[in-house]
Amino acid sequence: MKNFPIEQLEETGSTMNGSIVFNPFSNIPPSLLYSIEIEFCIKNSNEDSLSFTLDGISLPEKDWRKFSGLYRAPSRWEGGSVYIDSAHNPIDVYYLQFKKRNADCFDVEAELFIDFEFQNTPYQNIKVKADFPTKFTGISFRVPLWNDPSAVKYPTEWRIPSEYTQESVDELVSRFAVLDSFEKKFENGAFVYLPKVES
Repeated sequence: MKNFPIEQLEETGSTMNGSIVFNPFSNIPPSLLYSIEIEFCIKNSNEDSLSFTLDGISLPEKDWRKFSGLYRAPSRWEGGSVYIDSAHNPIDVYYLQFKKRNADCFDVEAELFIDFEFQNTPYQNIKVKADFPTKFTGISFRVPLWNDPSAVKYPTEWRIPSEYTQESVDELVSRFAVLDSFEKKFENGAFVYLPKVES
C-alpha cells in the first residue's frame, strides 16, 4: 500500500458547528456534540477536492467564545470520515487545540488518525497533525423522528420535553451552551442558534 499524499493537501476552508443529540435506543443521553468540516484541494492534481469531517466532539466549555487551549478526548473522538473514490475512511480525533483568531474564527491544531484499511482504500493508515482556521457557525437542534414513537421511552433524568417549543428547547440547549451568545431562529424544521458576533 502507498502513503497518502498528505503534503499535497491545501486547506481551502473550514466550518465548525454543534448539534444537540440524544437516543434512548443507543442509551445516548442529551449531549452537545461538535462537528468540524475541513475542505482541501489537492495540489498539482486534477482530482476532486477532499473533505475531512471530524465528528462526535464534546467540549467542556459552555461558552463558544471561550474556546481556548488544549482539549483532549478521553481516548479519541470517533465518527469522522473522508471519502476517497466513494470509500468511507474513518477519522478519529485525539485532541484539538484552539486559539482565537477573530470574532467567530479560531486557529485549530488537531491530531488525527485516518483508517484507510476500513474499506481497503489503497493507502496505509496514517496519524497526522493538521493546522487550519475554522469558522464557528452555531448549534442546532432538530426534533427527532422515530419509526415507532409509541416505543420511545426516555429516562426521567434526561428531562426531555414533552413538546418542543422555543422555550423548552432553550432549556435543553442551556444545559450545554450559554444562550446569550446566540441569535435564535427556527429554520427548515430545526431550532438554530447562530453565534452573536461583536461589531
